[in-house]
Amino acid sequence: MSVKPIKTVFYENGRSVSVVINDLLYEPVDCIVNPANNGLSHGGGVAAEIAMAAGPTLEEECRKIIRERGRLNTGDAVVTTAGKLPFKGVIHVAGPRADDGAADPELALMRGLVNAFLLASEKGWVSLSFPAVSSGLFSVPLDKCAYGYARAAHEFFELYPDRSLETIRICLFKGPLVDMVLDEVEKAHKEQPPKPKSQGIKAPFWRKLEEPAPQVVYEEDPHRNMTGMKSFSAAVSIAKPGGETNADSVFSDDALGLHMVADGVGTHRHSARASALIVETASDLFQTSSEKAYGGLKGLLQKVVKKTALSLHQTAGKETPRPKMLSTLTLLCLHENRYHVIHAGDSRAYVFRDYKLFQITDDHSVAFQQYRAGAITKEQIRDHPNQRLLTRCFDADKDFVMTDYFVGAVERGDLFLVCSDGLTKVLSDEEIAGYLKNAHNLQGALETLVNEVKRRGQTDDVTMILATNEQV
Repeated sequence: MSVKPIKTVFYENGRSVSVVINDLLYEPVDCIVNPANNGLSHGGGVAAEIAMAAGPTLEEECRKIIRERGRLNTGDAVVTTAGKLPFKGVIHVAGPRADDGAADPELALMRGLVNAFLLASEKGWVSLSFPAVSSGLFSVPLDKCAYGYARAAHEFFELYPDRSLETIRICLFKGPLVDMVLDEVEKAHKEQPPKPKSQGIKAPFWRKLEEPAPQVVYEEDPHRNMTGMKSFSAAVSIAKPGGETNADSVFSDDALGLHMVADGVGTHRHSARASALIVETASDLFQTSSEKAYGGLKGLLQKVVKKTALSLHQTAGKETPRPKMLSTLTLLCLHENRYHVIHAGDSRAYVFRDYKLFQITDDHSVAFQQYRAGAITKEQIRDHPNQRLLTRCFDADKDFVMTDYFVGAVERGDLFLVCSDGLTKVLSDEEIAGYLKNAHNLQGALETLVNEVKRRGQTDDVTMILATNEQV
């Protein structure tokens, strides 16, 4: 049964995203997506319909996957055969739930769907259809779902132009979600930059050809960034005693209002390379990109992170044997009297406000998860055996990374701290706050913190940035 799409938008080389109202089981595609739960048990909704129509083979394959690898993480995707269904395969995506507590469920949706698109491409499949994921039983708000669906398709076609998947169909039932998805698909598609008029013109994909390359202009005030907001900062990075290299990398630019700390993970000799590459790539992309092209700063920062993860993956892929390159990243941007933070790993961003230190980010570690669950105290994280067992970070084996995004108002007197875990392994939040409270200037505060870490027995590389919108 062929159903004409409500809307189709086309990308380069004839690839397309369509919105269609249809029964998913009758879609004219190579594969479909099952909106699964983390245990691949198909208890209700579309998932139950797929399982019933496919027969016992699909159920048994799902049980085998869970036995062998355990429950899926949110955003994971796995593939099985289609059983009795007329498809080449079924891709199961573990979508986010409203009660997960994730700040940005749309990002988890994007990750899961992009993973599905990549799996389809690995199989050589050309067409895929996916239903509403997480909007029903999982209760994620419809606007966030619509954004996630449209952006996942858009990002896949933009980041993976050489994959086999050419047709993505968003298969929905009638209802308010349809109009939301149509609107988001149109918005995403309009962000495509104009194509070069001749083979002789080449430009980065993030810059419209009619726009000149953005430049940082220093006027009377050398600390005025592109938003007109003043930024003042100081930074320090020191290797651990006896360490051959410093696996941390740091970038701090008051003209841009951009501050980053990356910490190469583990004892791998390529950890320092990973953190350096991440900071260098992200800062270059930020300086040569336009907010306007991505609907604001949030879109720009998310694009910077995605391209940075892809660059790390591609760099490692050029070497034999493939190097093990992992790193955290915590990025702070001070912009129009607001702070924006992008984060993956266990480096941290804090704000020191009213003489109290507030942690903005959550550590992506097993130990921090246990703290959130109430099993241990925050102070016990430092000495916990799973303190360095990360649940998220940049990994050169993958061409994507899941990040958290935070935004808030900058208040008068706010002081921001971005640091690697070399600091927080030694000093508690209360101790850090005490030293900041008594500091007379940014550089002096950093020197005091460094000296105290050394005095107590530094065991890791330590990197810190202090940044504020007021001269201290």
